[in-house]
Amino acid sequence: MLPSQVFLGASQGVARIFSSPGKEKDHEETTTSCALDQGANHPGAIREQNIRDAVVRQLARRVRPSKSTWIVHLRSSGKNSKVTIGDCRSMTVEQAREIAREMLANVEAGEDATAPLGGKGQHTAGAPTLKDFASVFLADCAERWKTSTLKTNRGCLRSQVLPAFGSRRLDCITREEVISWLQDPEGASGARTLALPVLSSLFDHAELRGVIPPETNPCKGLRRKRSTFKAVYLGQEGFAELGRVLNTL
Repeated sequence: MLPSQVFLGASQGVARIFSSPGKEKDHEETTTSCALDQGANHPGAIREQNIRDAVVRQLARRVRPSKSTWIVHLRSSGKNSKVTIGDCRSMTVEQAREIAREMLANVEAGEDATAPLGGKGQHTAGAPTLKDFASVFLADCAERWKTSTLKTNRGCLRSQVLPAFGSRRLDCITREEVISWLQDPEGASGARTLALPVLSSLFDHAELRGVIPPETNPCKGLRRKRSTFKAVYLGQEGFAELGRVLNTL
């Protein structure tokens, strides 16, 4: 098998290879399987393996016992370098290829490889959209949440957060935008207030997974908007008056 035949869409021990355009077959990659699925404690595990993409040759999937990441091999000013652009679990191969092409085009033009990606280095380059990462966030946290909490958080994301920020990359959402969303007089401000902690937790989780740089949560320190609702407790006379009004309807 030629190295150029390896396709990076492989996972769980099966590498896809292309014998000709439009035709693919499964090919067992024993070393890939050990590194990707069996963990560091398995006697047959391999510390690290780089699998080159068949479409963008400078892109590779770096497989380690703990996780797999996308990396781009660059050569600039006579020096070779490798840049990590994201986690394979939260970034598709198509997204990785797009980012790799942008970085390679920058190098070819003599510019900073990460310039079109915000100039913030590897964390920014690998940041997925909020919609893409939301599914990772829910899957990772589901087991430590109560069923009711999972239902509530999923509902907050679906009804409030995704319509506002779903198509945006995590590293591009600013604190000012979150404040503007939170204070928007249109719509259900109470629902957004309830959704704020969920959005903040999502960004905290992105930091823990290395998807965005530490201390970049745009929700950090923001407080929920106080409700203007005031309860009125009825006494005997109040209930009597309420009954009279209802009887007239």
